[in-house]
Amino acid sequence: MSDEYGFSPYKVTIDNLDELDKKAISLIEARGYEIDDIASAAAEYTARMLADGLGVYDVLSVISESPELVRGEEGGSVLREVSDREHFVRSYLGAMRDIGEEIRESDFLGEPELGERFAYVRNQFSDEAYDVLSAERTDPRVRYYKSFRECAAALASGEVDSILLPLEERGGVRLPGVAELIYRYDFRINAVTPVFGLLADADVKYAEISRRFRPLSRSEDDDGYLEIRVPASGAPVSELMAVSELFGMSVYRISTHTVDAEGESLVHISLVLREGECGILPFLTYIAIFAKDALPVGIYKNLE
Repeated sequence: MSDEYGFSPYKVTIDNLDELDKKAISLIEARGYEIDDIASAAAEYTARMLADGLGVYDVLSVISESPELVRGEEGGSVLREVSDREHFVRSYLGAMRDIGEEIRESDFLGEPELGERFAYVRNQFSDEAYDVLSAERTDPRVRYYKSFRECAAALASGEVDSILLPLEERGGVRLPGVAELIYRYDFRINAVTPVFGLLADADVKYAEISRRFRPLSRSEDDDGYLEIRVPASGAPVSELMAVSELFGMSVYRISTHTVDAEGESLVHISLVLREGECGILPFLTYIAIFAKDALPVGIYKNLE
């Protein structure tokens, strides 16, 4: 009972809630064991398919549609909650390691871009960006073009391996024309660097853009970022943000872009995530299974 001045619920109610909490925890643990069994079966299936010559991404695509491994008998996923799916991914990756078939980031990113032929529209900012982004290359070469569209066309045709384009203005505002070129040609962002100009007052970010991802080397002091693009009608962004947090990632930026494609305006959402202790591998695995319309667009480091 409450005293004269305060509120105090009945002790039996508190005791009942404590008992229900204990039962809920037991059910969560039991559910986790069942999800572990599904993950182990998925890992064994993956190992067999890899031995037959399939790639990891292709195998996960099959798993995502499998009624035995992921979906229930009536078509609804038995992994209903985001926490279920996060648990499945962690358990699956652990099971793969246990059987000696460790999955890597590169399994989701396709053949790497290894060429060193650059192109850009020459000015003081792009020259500065080139000096930074080509510093670690062994034999970089450069061509100059008159417009961003010419650069994009040269990259799309294979004349060059990477182009340097201004990606963001001061304040992190994406340049819509550049965003449209990336979308139209299905390019990838492999590096982002700030440039400041001769007076050190510009604060523009330039991006190295290619047809494919480049291998990204990271040291312990580097912050890695994953950028994904999701159709506005696709996987709920709230779910992707929630699962990224469960994997220790944090949202760096979220924005909406509208591009014109063959006379139709298409809206998509760009989500930039900062990696945590788990890296980006668990999240890449998650979207390969549960959010296949979420497309990795950029992997880069040290935005801040």
